[in-house]
Amino acid sequence: MSLTRRHATRLLLSAAAGAALPAIPSGSPLLAAPAETPVRGGTLNWVFFPEPQAIIAINTTSGTGQTIGSKINEGLLRYATDMTPLPNLATEWAISPDGLRYRFVLRRGVTWHDGQPFTAADVAFSLLRLREAHPRGRITFANVAEVRTPDSHSVEIVLSRPAPFLISAFVGAESPIFPRHVYEAIRPEASASLAQTIGTGPFLLKEWVPGSHLLFERNPNYWDEGKPCLDRIVMRIITDPGARAAAFEAGEVDLGGNPVPLADLAACAPCRSSWSTPRPTPIPGRRPSSSSTSTPACCKTCGCAGRWRTPSTSRHCWRRCISGTARSRRPPSASCIRRFTIRVSGRCRST
Repeated sequence: MSLTRRHATRLLLSAAAGAALPAIPSGSPLLAAPAETPVRGGTLNWVFFPEPQAIIAINTTSGTGQTIGSKINEGLLRYATDMTPLPNLATEWAISPDGLRYRFVLRRGVTWHDGQPFTAADVAFSLLRLREAHPRGRITFANVAEVRTPDSHSVEIVLSRPAPFLISAFVGAESPIFPRHVYEAIRPEASASLAQTIGTGPFLLKEWVPGSHLLFERNPNYWDEGKPCLDRIVMRIITDPGARAAAFEAGEVDLGGNPVPLADLAACAPCRSSWSTPRPTPIPGRRPSSSSTSTPACCKTCGCAGRWRTPSTSRHCWRRCISGTARSRRPPSASCIRRFTIRVSGRCRST
């Protein structure tokens, strides 16, 4: 099957949209069909790395701006998994037959986090600022000759020549809409302060302690009535992979985007209390012993005698049996190597 330019563009945009979201493992309850009546309230503890350098993706293509900013500043549209446009800050849209005019009808009754009304002037300012300052926006909106605002809830984008991909570029992670009355005083290359970081989104940024955490609280005046269901999100900044793994094992965090290195995850899988099957994966060509179904070989070598099954001692195996050279982790023993097919040498030391 031949791949057209349009299909290639959709695949790239789909991949970019996916990269802006935390990775969710298959089989996770987060991927299950939503309940008819969502549970309201509570706090989501989200582990994040690296340290964010920007919150809103106005003049940066960093993943931090895309992931975090979309919780605060929204786009005109959102998209289905096949990149079909869906309403968001815009409720209606149309493209002229010659592809030179895009017209959007904006959602009414939307306010910024500071109480000011959301209008077409904000959209026009945002699109032109993205064309000026955003690394990809300079290309995405290169054909934009003019942004007209016939009234406070209508926007018309006039192009110098057709840009068929443009209809796929209005998601909040790629083209966020931000308040003109705040950002017109900010230089295009500068970042907004905490007080200036406001949007129309479901959460308000209330606190940012570099190196520690970001605190988001529910927007009580969000235009989508009844949402969000969460009361707050605590985004914990943990740059050390061992500390992230320990936080997950201790139940201190709930969600993260690829928070643990895949090599570490594969090596430690038999030593995690959340392992879905009672016996580790057998090694091809080797007959498993009867004892290997009860206590992993690494636990015998390290001397923990299978205490890995409890959350409080699962970190024991993590620190002694997992492969690694940094942070004083001991390499696995020969028994661990044979049992879990880890291609490293060394010997665990029991205490």
